[in-house]
This record gives sequence, C-alpha cells and structure tokens, in this order.
Amino acid sequence: MTENPFSKELILAVATDDLALVRLFLERGADVNAKSGAGDTALIRAVQTNSLEMVRELLQRGADVHARGSSGDTALLTAIEYGGHVEMMKLLLACGASIDDRDRNGHTTLMRASLVPEAARLLLDNGADVNEADKSGVTALMTAVEREGHACIRLLVDRGADIDSKTNAGKTVFDYGSNSPQTQQLLEKIIEEKRHAIALGRQQRLNQRAMSRPRPGARP
Repeated sequence: MTENPFSKELILAVATDDLALVRLFLERGADVNAKSGAGDTALIRAVQTNSLEMVRELLQRGADVHARGSSGDTALLTAIEYGGHVEMMKLLLACGASIDDRDRNGHTTLMRASLVPEAARLLLDNGADVNEADKSGVTALMTAVEREGHACIRLLVDRGADIDSKTNAGKTVFDYGSNSPQTQQLLEKIIEEKRHAIALGRQQRLNQRAMSRPRPGARP
C-alpha cells in the first residue's frame, strides 16, 4: 500500500505549528498516526511544541494517544517532560492517556513530574499511586528529593508518600538528599511534624477515652 505523500508533510506542518496546513493535509488523506523518519508521530511533535490547539485537533482527527515516539515516551510522558503544562495533560487524560505510562527506564509519570508540583498534583488527583516504584525500587519521592524539588516533596508526603521506603539496593529517601543540606533539613522537619501529629493524635484519643468514662458517683 502506497503511503499518502501528505503524511510526512503533516508532521513538518505540526512542527511549525501551522494548523491551517495541518487541516489541509488531513483533508487530503494524510495519516494522522504516521511517523517521522525519527519515529515521532504528529501528536508527539505537537505536544513538544506545547500547542494545545494543535493537539486537540489531532486528537479529534483520531491521533493515537498511546503511541510512543522516538524516545519511547507517550504523549503524556512527553507533555510532562516538556514543561508539565496542566491543560495539555488534562486534555490528554480526557482523551484516554494512561496515568500508568512508564518510560523506557521504567520511570512512572509521577516520577517524571517530580519537579512540577502542578503536574504531580494533577496525576495524583487522577489516581497515580504515590508510592509506585520503578524496577529498581525508586519512588517519585526519592526522585523529587534527588532533584531538590521541595514543593513536590511536600506534596508527595502530604499525599501519603512513604518517607521510610527503600530501594532494592537499600537506599533511603535520606540517601537521595545527602548532597543537599536544605533538602535534608526539609526531610527532618517533615519527620518531626509527623511525630508531633502522631503524638497529638494519641493524646486526643486518650482524652476522648477519659471523657467517655463514667465519673465516680455519677448516676448510670
């Protein structure tokens, strides 16, 4: 079967963000899921240029949201890599992108978003597992700590990330922050806050039990 000559031109038009030309090529039968010589689809290229209107057009024309590009990334992973723009991610998720996508190294979408709090929050709100690890046992929290993403560290811990987790090789969250005194201080502060919260909760339970006991001399 002969490839439509406009399919390759379509990808070039997407790369230059020429929406009118893209629509023309599609009307003339260009394959919306054709790949460039490097292996990227038009959708991947559109995501790389952060063109929300272009991405919406391609998805409406049947672009495969699960297709992987030359780097092995899906459109969602690409969107996170190229800035983690929330509206772009929302559009892809609404069109069926998988929150469970992983890159060639087994890194999760949440790990990829470890420096972009807004992107990480969106992934968590859509069901991403905060403690999901890659094949080496590395979690999103460890990645955020290693990259000194303090806002993401706070977010992940608040959403239930296990600060005591270890990799398959036995590395801890603290090990990933060993080169940054500021990150170490943040982790220590978080641990202290957790201890305080646990102690406060324990005291509140004791107080409730004491109040629920009948007072001596009180009528039943």
